[in-house]
Parts: sequence; structure tokens; C-alpha cells
Amino acid sequence: MILRALGWGLLGLVATPLAVFGVMAIIYQLTSACGTPGDSGGCEMGTAVAVIASAPIGALAFFLVSLALGFSRRRPPSD
Repeated sequence: MILRALGWGLLGLVATPLAVFGVMAIIYQLTSACGTPGDSGGCEMGTAVAVIASAPIGALAFFLVSLALGFSRRRPPSD
């Protein structure tokens, strides 16, 4: 059960930043101030920070949800 939760945690470590990057790329395209000379790279840095910060959060969330599901599916010992 722990190994399965670790596997899901690794998946979250990869999948969450990819999803966040996709959302941030859409936001970047929809924001008219991004990419202009007065922006000074603020939108790009915001995207980078969001993607990097989402990695441990996603890993922890996937790990804990997998662990909780594993514990809820365990059968109680029969008497």
C-alpha cells in the first residue's frame, strides 16, 4: 500500500506541474499585458514559480489521497 502511494506521489510530482503549466499558458495568452515591453518578464516568472511550487503540493496530495483510499479499502479482520 505504501509503495502504491509512493507511485501515485511520483505521478503527482509530474502531472500537477504539467497541468499547472497548461493553465498558466492559457492565462498568459489571455492576459494582454504579458509579453509587452513593460512587462519585464513578470508573467514568465509567475508561470515558473507556479509550476515549481505545484510539484511538491501535487506529490503530497496524490500520495495522501492514495494512502487514504488504500486504508479505506482494507477489510477489517474477521472474527
